[in-house]
Amino acid sequence: MDHQTFSWLHPDFSSVGAGNCTFYAVAGAEGFSYCVLGKDRTLRALRAWDFSGPGGEAQRAIPAIRTLLAADDLYALAYADRRCAVIAPHTTLVPKRFYQPDALPTYFDLLLSENSGDFGATPLSGSDIWAVYRLDRELKTLIEQFFRGAPFSHLLAAEMHAFEQASVPHRTAVFLSVRGYHLQISVLDRGQLVFYNTYRFDNPGDFLYFVLLAYEQTRLKPEETPLFIGGNLLASGAIYRNLYRYIQYIHFLQFTGGVQLGKSAPLPNLHVFFDLFALAAEPPANQ
Repeated sequence: MDHQTFSWLHPDFSSVGAGNCTFYAVAGAEGFSYCVLGKDRTLRALRAWDFSGPGGEAQRAIPAIRTLLAADDLYALAYADRRCAVIAPHTTLVPKRFYQPDALPTYFDLLLSENSGDFGATPLSGSDIWAVYRLDRELKTLIEQFFRGAPFSHLLAAEMHAFEQASVPHRTAVFLSVRGYHLQISVLDRGQLVFYNTYRFDNPGDFLYFVLLAYEQTRLKPEETPLFIGGNLLASGAIYRNLYRYIQYIHFLQFTGGVQLGKSAPLPNLHVFFDLFALAAEPPANQ
């Protein structure tokens, strides 16, 4: 797919009020989305695009993101602040004691056959772990061009903060973040990250295999450990039906991070926009 999947604008929002708002964006090879929050944290606008498809995601996404940002009427407004997070399929977690900021490519020596691209790192809130990632160089340049001077981070930092708030205290839980054909799996045990991996899936069977593999690798029982889902996955689809056959407790993440939706915001599936709400909820000091 290569199209806008959602667009909503608060009936009272105007260019005059943009100066009191913050623009939050999530960018990656699978898509681009953003929301605008007022000073009172009321949702003023939300838009999302999907660039997912078989193979060559980055090359399809880069010109599409460049074109839409150059023409988007809401992006062009003068906001009080802008923030952007990236989704990077090639991500590895590094304990703080082993983290070397001047040697980021070396963390991928055993993971990737070719270490081309740009590398970055984001500390995960509440832990001694850094998320080190490789990003397509052209995509990073594009983001820096359109979000000049804005805080730039890996989305996992914001998601971790949201996972901790969404899960039941003192319990182990599995979290899925789905964007296009990109699946991110995180396992938290009493608020601590114990497992993280990302996968590219092509069909419902692949998806189920990766999720059950995470349960197996962490020695968790699907009939006991709850699964929380955020992103573009619906209960009416084949992927969900496959999961439900094996996992007893499945929940869609209803996390909004304190964003005030108001009665005019038509968002029946809040979990689809979990990534944006997680980013908007992340304290500025952790960006």
